[in-house]
Amino acid sequence: MYSYSNGGRLARSILSCALLVAGSTSAPALAQATSDPTGDFIPSFTGPKNGDLDLTRIEATFDGAKFRLDATTAAAIGTTPTGL
Repeated sequence: MYSYSNGGRLARSILSCALLVAGSTSAPALAQATSDPTGDFIPSFTGPKNGDLDLTRIEATFDGAKFRLDATTAAAIGTTPTGL
Protein backbone atom coordinates (compact mmCIF):
# COMPACT_ATOMS: atom_id res chain seq x y z
CA MET A 1 0.00 0.00 0.00
CA TYR A 2 1.08 3.55 -0.67
CA SER A 3 -0.09 6.67 1.15
CA TYR A 4 -0.98 10.00 -0.41
CA SER A 5 -1.90 12.98 1.75
CA ASN A 6 -3.55 15.44 -0.62
CA GLY A 7 -6.87 13.90 -1.46
CA GLY A 8 -7.99 11.08 -3.74
CA ARG A 9 -9.43 10.19 -7.10
CA LEU A 10 -12.76 8.53 -6.39
CA ALA A 11 -15.58 10.97 -5.85
CA ARG A 12 -17.56 8.34 -3.97
CA SER A 13 -14.82 7.85 -1.38
CA ILE A 14 -14.33 11.57 -0.93
CA LEU A 15 -18.06 12.09 -0.54
CA SER A 16 -18.23 9.30 2.04
CA CYS A 17 -15.37 10.84 3.96
CA ALA A 18 -16.91 14.31 3.80
CA LEU A 19 -20.16 12.94 5.19
CA LEU A 20 -18.29 11.29 8.05
CA VAL A 21 -16.56 14.56 8.88
CA ALA A 22 -19.77 16.58 8.57
CA GLY A 23 -21.25 14.49 11.33
CA SER A 24 -18.25 15.12 13.58
CA THR A 25 -17.63 18.86 13.18
CA SER A 26 -18.61 19.53 16.78
CA ALA A 27 -15.48 17.70 18.03
CA PRO A 28 -12.30 19.38 16.74
CA ALA A 29 -9.38 17.14 15.71
CA LEU A 30 -11.61 14.12 15.37
CA ALA A 31 -10.51 11.76 12.61
CA GLN A 32 -12.89 9.53 10.69
CA ALA A 33 -11.63 6.86 8.30
CA THR A 34 -13.26 4.50 5.84
CA SER A 35 -11.89 1.56 3.89
CA ASP A 36 -12.62 0.78 0.25
CA PRO A 37 -12.01 -2.56 -1.50
CA THR A 38 -9.24 -2.69 -4.12
CA GLY A 39 -10.37 -2.56 -7.75
CA ASP A 40 -13.94 -1.38 -7.20
CA PHE A 41 -14.03 1.55 -9.62
CA ILE A 42 -17.46 3.06 -10.20
CA PRO A 43 -19.06 1.71 -13.42
CA SER A 44 -19.18 5.15 -15.07
CA PHE A 45 -15.38 5.60 -14.76
CA THR A 46 -13.96 5.02 -18.25
CA GLY A 47 -10.32 5.86 -17.54
CA PRO A 48 -7.50 3.47 -16.68
CA LYS A 49 -8.22 1.31 -13.65
CA ASN A 50 -4.69 1.36 -12.23
CA GLY A 51 -3.72 1.13 -8.57
CA ASP A 52 -2.58 4.75 -8.22
CA LEU A 53 -6.13 5.85 -9.06
CA ASP A 54 -7.72 3.36 -6.66
CA LEU A 55 -8.29 4.51 -3.09
CA THR A 56 -8.25 1.75 -0.51
CA ARG A 57 -8.58 3.95 2.59
CA ILE A 58 -9.42 7.59 3.20
CA GLU A 59 -9.40 9.58 6.43
CA ALA A 60 -10.57 13.11 7.16
CA THR A 61 -9.63 15.23 10.15
CA PHE A 62 -11.20 18.55 11.13
CA ASP A 63 -9.23 20.69 13.58
CA GLY A 64 -11.87 23.36 14.04
CA ALA A 65 -10.58 25.51 11.18
CA LYS A 66 -9.58 23.23 8.31
CA PHE A 67 -10.02 19.74 6.95
CA ARG A 68 -7.15 17.36 6.23
CA LEU A 69 -7.74 14.46 3.86
CA ASP A 70 -5.37 11.48 3.91
CA ALA A 71 -5.72 8.64 1.45
CA THR A 72 -4.07 5.30 0.77
CA THR A 73 -3.96 4.04 -2.80
CA ALA A 74 -3.41 0.54 -4.18
CA ALA A 75 -0.15 1.59 -5.94
CA ALA A 76 2.40 4.39 -5.95
CA ILE A 77 0.96 7.77 -7.01
CA GLY A 78 2.03 8.83 -10.49
CA THR A 79 2.33 5.40 -12.11
CA THR A 80 -0.52 6.19 -14.52
CA PRO A 81 0.84 8.76 -17.02
CA THR A 82 -2.61 10.28 -17.67
CA GLY A 83 -3.81 9.92 -14.07
CA LEU A 84 -4.05 13.61 -13.30
